[in-house]
Amino acid sequence: MIACVRIPTFAAAVERCQSEQLADLPFALIEVEKAIQIVYAASGPAALQGVHVGMTLRQAQSMCSTLQVFPANPARYHRVASDIADTLSAFTPLVEQESSPVFCGRTTEPP
Repeated sequence: MIACVRIPTFAAAVERCQSEQLADLPFALIEVEKAIQIVYAASGPAALQGVHVGMTLRQAQSMCSTLQVFPANPARYHRVASDIADTLSAFTPLVEQESSPVFCGRTTEPP
């Protein structure tokens, strides 16, 4: 049997866990690439207003005038993803992290 766990807007979900105030706010997590501020992740409410990964901060703010902006913390997201993979390892030793928010596992016995 193969199972897959997907966490939509993973980085934004991690930040929401850190601060309940972000629950319903449109927000974006920003990284700086070559002196340009780029959207690393967007919350669900921000995505509904057209904000998406890879757009510049200026573009994101033009899509969503109430957008809250915070610095991205990729190291934190990696730690949380590793913790999730460790937790899933309690069910099967064959856990693979396909990408940051997607984990796949396979049982060693047939269903």
